[in-house]
Amino acid sequence: MARTSRNELNIDFSTLELERFDKDGWGIIPKILLEFQDRIPEAETRPTMEWAYSGGQVLISRYHWISVSDELSEPRRPSSPVKLKLEKPGLTNTLQWKKSQDVLMFLGVIGGTDILARGLGFECSGIISNVGPTATVRPGDRVICNNSGCFASVVTASENLCAKVPDTLSFVEAATMPVVYCAAIHSLLDIAKMLKGSTVLIHSACGGVGLAALQLCQIMETQKADHLVDHLSVPRNHIFRSRDGTFLPRIMEATCDKSVDIVLNSLSGELLHVSWKCVAKFGIMVDMSKRDFQGKAVLAMDLFEANPSYGGVDLSQIIIERPCIMQR
Repeated sequence: MARTSRNELNIDFSTLELERFDKDGWGIIPKILLEFQDRIPEAETRPTMEWAYSGGQVLISRYHWISVSDELSEPRRPSSPVKLKLEKPGLTNTLQWKKSQDVLMFLGVIGGTDILARGLGFECSGIISNVGPTATVRPGDRVICNNSGCFASVVTASENLCAKVPDTLSFVEAATMPVVYCAAIHSLLDIAKMLKGSTVLIHSACGGVGLAALQLCQIMETQKADHLVDHLSVPRNHIFRSRDGTFLPRIMEATCDKSVDIVLNSLSGELLHVSWKCVAKFGIMVDMSKRDFQGKAVLAMDLFEANPSYGGVDLSQIIIERPCIMQR
């Protein structure tokens, strides 16, 4: 409201936000008022109009320029690992780097199994620095890792969540692989039991999991946008629009009304139910859309007369509670 009043009414109106109305908070008001009265407007810069008093400090909304290259090249002490934390889910401005407590969270001493409490990021690549007495990997090994809290300078993880990578694969390339390929392999092979000759509907086929699933299908020699046509040899009449329900009649036309054996679903809401109708007799839909899990969506039960199956995949829970699946 204060910003709107300044912009639309052109009035000299400033604000001071206090964390607490205690002795220190009241004491800072005269100092801010004096600064407000002593402001000198300039043509190229706007004077400070907003203050906040927090943690014993007066804060203003000004950016401080830094050199990214200098910050990245600055040596970091080995004894001070950090992790990217989100203080308030949904508010990206609460992202901040904090000293890591990976070991305590890994042992369940703090944070429980809550995913956000364990930190952001579910995949990374790097070099092993230390191992337990029974580990088969060794310090110096190049690995990829599937683990929560990977936006960190040091990650502590089970060996089941790690895999060695060849020297020909860069760390940048390797870091993009764990989540998408594990999700595709677990969904199509472990849950859907995909076999040679299966027909598969893959939603968001140009996304990470979609491309991994396409490559897996091609290895299995199953049936499945320009990228898909030019780079993955997917016929254009096998590519459908998933933003609305028009893909259902097109799939029925392409399969002679037989539907598909496997639906790898990432859609939610009404499109979840449209995808469910694409499952053939004795087929399966593997759902990776957590929105409907948490929203307690309900599937049409009458379609189960055709003996289809439904499976849900939440890779973040598998990482925490079934790391042996990730290793396999």
